[in-house]
Amino acid sequence: MGVADSLDPMDSHLHWMAYDLRRLRQKEGISQARLGRVIGAAKQTVCNYEANERRLTAEQAKVLDRRWDTGGHFQRLLMYARRAYDLNGRRQHLKYEAVADVLRIFELAIVPGVFQTEEYTRALFTAARSKQIEKQVAQRLARQEILFGTDPPDVWVLLDQAVLDRPIGGRRVMAEQLARILTLTETANVVVRVVPRSTGAYFGLMGAFKIRTLEQGDVAYVDALGSGRLVLDTAEVRTFGKGFEQIGAQALPEIPLATTDRAHDGVLEMNPRARWRKSSHSGMTDNSDCVEVARLSETVGVRDSKRPEAGSLALPVEAFAALVVRIKRGEWAR
Repeated sequence: MGVADSLDPMDSHLHWMAYDLRRLRQKEGISQARLGRVIGAAKQTVCNYEANERRLTAEQAKVLDRRWDTGGHFQRLLMYARRAYDLNGRRQHLKYEAVADVLRIFELAIVPGVFQTEEYTRALFTAARSKQIEKQVAQRLARQEILFGTDPPDVWVLLDQAVLDRPIGGRRVMAEQLARILTLTETANVVVRVVPRSTGAYFGLMGAFKIRTLEQGDVAYVDALGSGRLVLDTAEVRTFGKGFEQIGAQALPEIPLATTDRAHDGVLEMNPRARWRKSSHSGMTDNSDCVEVARLSETVGVRDSKRPEAGSLALPVEAFAALVVRIKRGEWAR
């Protein structure tokens, strides 16, 4: 059984459109190559249409409606497919993610799935009261394989500062998660930038979204509880692209490692010339946490004085001040 045979027209508008395209072609008794000549597409492209791996254009839908006298059937399906939230939106989005040349991601509340550590992911699904935690954790971690293949995509990530501030899973889990982000930013194909809290109101507060660049063009995706919206309309996808640029204009700049004292995406190695100062409370007990800080021009660096080689965390000054207040209140107590 091929992919087209497995499509259920009751599943979504997209499946319905692919199903009827194949059904009406076969009813007329013409080949995929012949239909391709009618709508201006290659035989393989028609095959992809019927397998729901690519989408008809508005002009192609109009041509099919005229040829088969459908009364606008394909045009309506295409319109509703572009607008709809459905359970297959997330599934299709993940398929696009796996083959995309470029991933553009904006997150407002949590670390992007392709960057998450196992414990961070588990904490999220536990909080959501999932009944299949381990299965979902394994599925999310499997998605990260695209970052380490022979031809990985370029990944451009914008994060609201709240993503770094929220201690998902507790202090240890969050520290490991921040360290992972740091490690990923050292690869040539990954860039992460942070929109500081001091920015105030900006486009990204409208919600998180993702844009995937594929061979046939860009698609966007907006997640939602229990479903998701896959955005295929060219004009609407372009709106998301402009939004990503607007958010980027508010983000801290991406700067090469060890060349500056500015924050690189919120989590970076400090300038080697920085002067580190140990906390006055360090070393008060045998098991105490030994913390060092370094005040830089626009950020504050924090690291473990017992393991300085393990790296450091750079925070905007206002974020560091907020962190100190929260620690004094005991919010991050063990």
